[in-house]
Amino acid sequence: MGAPGVGKSALARQFMTSEYKGTYETNTPEIIEPERNVNVLLDGKESTLHFLDEEQHPNFEAEDLPIDAYVVIFSVSDSTSYNEALNSIRTLREVYRINRAIILVGNKIDLARQRRVAKHDALKMAKKYDCRYTETSAALNHHVDELLVGILSQIREQVSPSAAASLAPPNDSKHRSRSKSPAKAITDFLGKIFGGGDKKAKSCETLFVK
Repeated sequence: MGAPGVGKSALARQFMTSEYKGTYETNTPEIIEPERNVNVLLDGKESTLHFLDEEQHPNFEAEDLPIDAYVVIFSVSDSTSYNEALNSIRTLREVYRINRAIILVGNKIDLARQRRVAKHDALKMAKKYDCRYTETSAALNHHVDELLVGILSQIREQVSPSAAASLAPPNDSKHRSRSKSPAKAITDFLGKIFGGGDKKAKSCETLFVK
């Protein structure tokens, strides 16, 4: 979910292939692409994430779609997109009473000099609405892998909270691999797992924090 031009399509492409390097074009509408599937291997268990674009499903609640998590994206260089993201989260929590995982994403952090949304403000709002927050750069493929793994981790935690504790891997088990195909990616992340209150979340503010 998110305003046009915030990088939804760019992030989705990055999930599927490490070869894609997006660049930003101002005032250019995002191309609505087919729904995307991404295979993720996490903690020895493979899952398929099926991404839907809000522009393709504007009435997602009326359609009664089996949505497990919401990724709400804004551009840190555009305060209007931030306000729209907050309105979406507010609607999900207060109007639809959705208690599923919501991840708020501040994209385009490579545009540091054009930044208009402070990180502490976004963190404050994420905490208010019981969301996770992270910042990414789809153009530089920065923290995109962590976002992908974080989405799956949040879904698993809600499905089986007790299983979430087992997601933390041994210190020597860090490996990732993604296919070159633009239609599919297999990501093996046995490291970089985020979590509320653990040492990694405290030491790296760019990972998911409440």
